Amino acid sequence: MLLSSFVKVKYRNDCSHSNIGLVSAMVNEGKGRLFRRKDDKYLIYIPKDLAEDSMFPFRGASSVSVIVKFKLGEEKLIIEKLKEENE
Repeated sequence: MLLSSFVKVKYRNDCSHSNIGLVSAMVNEGKGRLFRRKDDKYLIYIPKDLAEDSMFPFRGASSVSVIVKFKLGEEKLIIEKLKEENE
C-alpha cells in the first residue's frame, strides 16, 4: 500500500533589496507530497524549484539529517536541520 498525501511546503524569506528598488523573485512555496512506501517508511517530496532556490535552508549535500516535529492540533510539520555534534 502506498499512502500519498499532498503537503504544502513553505519557508519564510524576506529578501528585498530596497536600496536599489529590486525584489528577488523566489520560490518559497510549492506543492509536495508525503508518501508511505511498501516498507512502511515515509518520504516527503519537495518540488525541485523550491529545493534549488538560492535561499532554500537545506542546501549543499545530497542528503541532510533533519528533525521533523509537529504541534498537536495543527496541520503542519516543522523540519529543522539536525545539528551535528562537532558543529
